[in-house]
Amino acid sequence: MSALAGLTVPGEVFDVSRAEGRRAPVWCGLRAIWPVVDEAMPPEELIAEALAALPRVALWQGVRRIITVRWPELVDGDRVPGSGGAARVVVVQALVELHPVAARRALAAGLAWVVAS
Repeated sequence: MSALAGLTVPGEVFDVSRAEGRRAPVWCGLRAIWPVVDEAMPPEELIAEALAALPRVALWQGVRRIITVRWPELVDGDRVPGSGGAARVVVVQALVELHPVAARRALAAGLAWVVAS
């Protein structure tokens, strides 16, 4: 059983090969938050579990490719917006490239930027 509460979405994040005439990539910051549900687990295991789940969460959010990942942090939930009142949460931040549909939504909302190629 998982020590973290979170989404489970089947699939993997994959890198789609660059086709001719493809538009410039759209990058965005992704922040994933997992409430800790088993306080007895060591921090290393909680972080490893969050890193293992990150590709599924990224795919669910419309990510084409994960560019870089900042090392996860285990922090008090009251310091993190979106923690849902959890006492402790694991926070993972990543720079990602979005799929075209997700990119259009993010650009329209001002949440992403176009990378000049």
